[in-house]
Order: sequence, then structure tokens, then C-alpha cells
Amino acid sequence: MSRDAPGAQDADVRVPNLATDPGFADFLRGQGSRATRPVAIAPVRVARALGTTERKVLMSYETAAKQSKHALHPADYDFLTKMMVQGKMLRRKPYHIDFILEDEDGKPWHAVLKATRAGDAIYLASLRRSHQSDVRRLHRRGQPIPEPGT
Repeated sequence: MSRDAPGAQDADVRVPNLATDPGFADFLRGQGSRATRPVAIAPVRVARALGTTERKVLMSYETAAKQSKHALHPADYDFLTKMMVQGKMLRRKPYHIDFILEDEDGKPWHAVLKATRAGDAIYLASLRRSHQSDVRRLHRRGQPIPEPGT
């Protein structure tokens, strides 16, 4: 089963529903294929802010292994799309964007996307639950990326 990500109406790419994709659950546990996997479709404004026209957000096997310490479930990765659409975008270093968004329980989440220097791919570098102290630190260190038209 596939779905289009919000904000990706003009993308000709589909990403599996990660919550129900057994292959993704295996990937997060370090089992199965070690191939890089698509996890989301970036809105155009996010791709532009990263300096690329590529919209598919990929996750490497190595990142999945590092992410295991955050004890996330496959469904948690579906929140990434909402973060890219509704979250606060900050830049701390070139080719990287930090996203901050609170979930329905008011708990902050932090995601980091990075683009290759050649601009031919976007990778998820990190997705995790966060703390208000981390959010304040990110706001101090990062430069806000304005919404289009502001």
C-alpha cells in the first residue's frame, strides 16, 4: 500500500506507509535489506532550502542503526512529513535543516535533513523526541528559514 505525502501533490514518487511496512520494521531492527530506503517526500520549499530539486527523503542503513537508540517505532517516521509541512525550519550548517514540531501531547520532536553537496539526494540524518531545553538551544544557534512570501 502506498500513499502520497502531504505537500507532495506534484511528486511522481510514492513512499510506503512506514507504519504498516514490515520491511521498514525489519530495516529499523537491522534485519533484511541494507539498501537505502525512502521515508518521506519533501515539500518543494524544503528541497529549495536544501539547494536541491530532489524531493525523495532517504534513510541509510547506517542512520537506521544509529536511530535505534531513540527507540522509535515505524509509525513515528510518518511524523516526519508533518514536521516538514508544519514544523519550524532552522539552519545551523550548510546543506542541513533542523525541524522542530510538537506532537499532539505537546512534546517536541527534532528532525535533521541533509542534502548532498551535489544536490542529488536528501537524507534523514536524525529523528527523535526532544526536550524544551534542546528546542531553546536550537533556536539560539540556528537561523530561521522564512516561510515563502515572508
